[in-house]
Amino acid sequence: MVARAGSRFLTPADPSAVPFTDVSGLSAEAQRAIAVCFENGSVNGKSDTVFDPYGYATRGQAAKMTWRLWENYLSSGQ
Repeated sequence: MVARAGSRFLTPADPSAVPFTDVSGLSAEAQRAIAVCFENGSVNGKSDTVFDPYGYATRGQAAKMTWRLWENYLSSGQ
């Protein structure tokens, strides 16, 4: 949702550049969305190499993603 909401102002990213080892079984669209969010600082993952794509986001994590999306929007000048 974050990648789609920011599609006009977030920097595109290469899915092969993300350090997460547990996203390779996901669809290409999901991998691109994770890469965009990671590249733009909206998500970090559970650890340096684990994203946990089937895990639940906490309220704090959702707030952080929303805040960083807002910061990226403001810095884009749109």
